[in-house]
Amino acid sequence: MTPAIRSMTGFGASETEFGGSKIRIEIRSVNHRFLDLKIRLPREFQPIENLVRASIQSRCNRGALEFKMERTFADSGAADRIDTSLDVNEDRARSVFLAYQKLAKILGTNESPTLRDVATFQDVIRTRGADEIDLQNLWKTTLEPATQKAITHLMQMRETEGASLVRILRGAVKDLRTTLVEIARMRQSSEADLKRRITEKIESVFQSYPISAGSNGDTAIAIRSTLESRIAQELTLVIDRTDIQEELHRFEGHLALFEKTLSETGAVGRKLEFILQELGREVNTLGNKAQDFNISEQVVLVKVRLEQLREQVLNLE
Repeated sequence: MTPAIRSMTGFGASETEFGGSKIRIEIRSVNHRFLDLKIRLPREFQPIENLVRASIQSRCNRGALEFKMERTFADSGAADRIDTSLDVNEDRARSVFLAYQKLAKILGTNESPTLRDVATFQDVIRTRGADEIDLQNLWKTTLEPATQKAITHLMQMRETEGASLVRILRGAVKDLRTTLVEIARMRQSSEADLKRRITEKIESVFQSYPISAGSNGDTAIAIRSTLESRIAQELTLVIDRTDIQEELHRFEGHLALFEKTLSETGAVGRKLEFILQELGREVNTLGNKAQDFNISEQVVLVKVRLEQLREQVLNLE
C-alpha cells in the first residue's frame, strides 16, 4: 500500500527487555533535503549499526533522523557483570611474561615483570562482548521488532502532521485562486483604462498640432488616417507588452497541478517544491508586466503566500 503524504517532523519510541536489562529506542526526525541519519547505540550493539540503518532507510525517504538506543539495568551490579566481564588470553599472557624475562636477561638485570606489566599489555585482558552471531540473533528476535515499532510510531506521527499540512496547503491554494480572480478582474479594468489614457493623449496631440494646417483637405485626411493606423499598431504593441492573461493562465495551470499533487500519495515534497518554483516565475513575470498599482499590490500578496507555501512544503517528505 502506498503511504499517505507525510511530514518530515515526528517522534517515535519503544521499549523491550534483554538479559536483565531494559532497552529503550527513540527516533526523532525534522525536515532535510535528503535522508540524513545519526545513529547512537550502546557500545556492545555498535556492530549492528548497518542493520539499524537499513531498517530505517527501508521506510523513510527524506528527513534528518536521530536514532538513539539506550540500555539500562535495574541492578547496577548486573551492568558491571555483563558489560565489563573480562576474558584472559592465557597464551598471550605467558608469551608476554616470557618475553619480559628474555628482555631482562638480555639487559643483564634481575628485575622480574610484575602482574601489572603483563596485565596491561595489549590483548592480554579483553572485554567480553556478544559475538556477531549472537548479535544477529538478538537483532532478529528483539532489537529489530523494537526498532520497527519505534519507526511505526514515528510514521504515524508524520502522517498525522502530513494530513494537517495538506489541509493548510489546500486552504492556501483556495486563497490564491481568489486572488487570481481578483487580478483577472483588475486586468480588464486596467487594460480599458490604459487604452483610454493613451487615446486621450493622442487626441490631445492632434488638437495641439492640427494636421489640416498648411495642407489641403484630402492630404490632411490621408495623413491623419496613416497616423491613426500607426498609432493603433503601437497601441496594440503596448497593450500586448502589458497583457498578463498568458501569465494568469499558466499560473492557474501550475496551481491546478499543485492541488492535484496534494491528492497523490507517497513522497511528494520535492515535486511540490518544483511546482512552487514555476509559480514564482510566473508571478514575477506578471508583476513586471502589470502597469497597474492595484495589480502590483495583489502580486505582492501572492508572493507572500507562495513563500508561506514554500515553508510548509519544506516539511513534507
